[in-house]
Amino acid sequence: MILKKVASALQVKVVDFFLEDETNGDDVVLHEGDRVNINFRKGDAKIQMLVRDIQNKRMQPFYTTIEPGGGSEGSYSHIGEEFGIVLRGVLEIQIQGRTHRVKKNESFYFSSREPHSWNNPGKAKTEVIWVVSPPTF
Repeated sequence: MILKKVASALQVKVVDFFLEDETNGDDVVLHEGDRVNINFRKGDAKIQMLVRDIQNKRMQPFYTTIEPGGGSEGSYSHIGEEFGIVLRGVLEIQIQGRTHRVKKNESFYFSSREPHSWNNPGKAKTEVIWVVSPPTF
C-alpha cells in the first residue's frame, strides 16, 4: 500500500492523514457519527476507527464490515498482535498456510508478525471488532 509507505517515511500513521484536529480533548467517548472511515481499494471492506486519537495509545480498535467475497487481497505482516470478535457473519483468517474459520460470537488472537490475510467467505456481510496492538495503521 503506497499510503502506508509514505506514512512510514514521514514517521506517522496512515490514519493521521484523515484526522482533524481535536477541539475539546474529550476522548473517552466516540460517537458513531464521529468515527474515521478507512476504506479498502475495492470498497469491499469498510474499517472504522473506534478511538479518534491513537497517539500515546497501546492498542488500536476497529469496527470492520466486510462484504461477501471481500478481504485483505493478499498476505501482509507487521509488528504486534491482533485480537477480534466476530459480531455477525463468518471471517476466514489465513496464517502460515492454515485457514481459521471464525463464526459469530467467536474470537481470534494471533501475532501480526506472521504473514496473514483475511476474507469473508459467506453470502452476508461480516462485522468484526478488531484490535491491533501497538497501533500500526
